[in-house]
Amino acid sequence: MASVLRRYVLFQIPGLILVSILLGSAHSWLGLSIPTAVGLFLLFVAKDFVLYPSRATRIAVRCINSLLSKKSLPGETQTGVYLQSPEG
Repeated sequence: MASVLRRYVLFQIPGLILVSILLGSAHSWLGLSIPTAVGLFLLFVAKDFVLYPSRATRIAVRCINSLLSKKSLPGETQTGVYLQSPEG
């Protein structure tokens, strides 16, 4: 589980850097206040915590994959779609 969390955090770093640059630029050029910029940055970080793959997400992906893998009716073309596991 620790490696999944570490990988997830490492994938967030480029986005955090980009948001920091954009908010810094908005502060310099557009006059965005520092408390507003910090608040927007914290909202961006909070979004990452909310979207972290939880147990409920893994269960939902497993259920969807099992539903999508059911056999089609005879004579129909069978197609399969599998969602990527949030564990990586």
